[in-house]
Amino acid sequence: MVYIKNSYSGDQDSVVPLLGSRTLVNGLAKKLGLNTTVPYRVWFEGKQVAGWTQVYVDILYFATIRGASHEAPFSQPERSLVLFNAFFGWKTTIGEFSQLSNSVQASSEIVLNKKI
Repeated sequence: MVYIKNSYSGDQDSVVPLLGSRTLVNGLAKKLGLNTTVPYRVWFEGKQVAGWTQVYVDILYFATIRGASHEAPFSQPERSLVLFNAFFGWKTTIGEFSQLSNSVQASSEIVLNKKI
């Protein structure tokens, strides 16, 4: 059984800082032996930079939401919705995110898991 993990973090989160989230995801990828397949790059909401994303072997996805605080949907609702829709595959705005559904755990970050 393989799980796909997706997480996001607001880049202005003072409770769980972006650097900590990114370090955690990079450490997890390293521990699992996952190589970066999509390097850390920008994603857009319309013509605006909405954040950055990185993909590890289509198993581990990480994204940031520019201008978002700890509760990203409250501080950046439009960007959060674009990212949420991309995680579920409803839109392909940020590229490689597609059809990743099944269970959602909401906290300071959203984690989506899909059995494949």
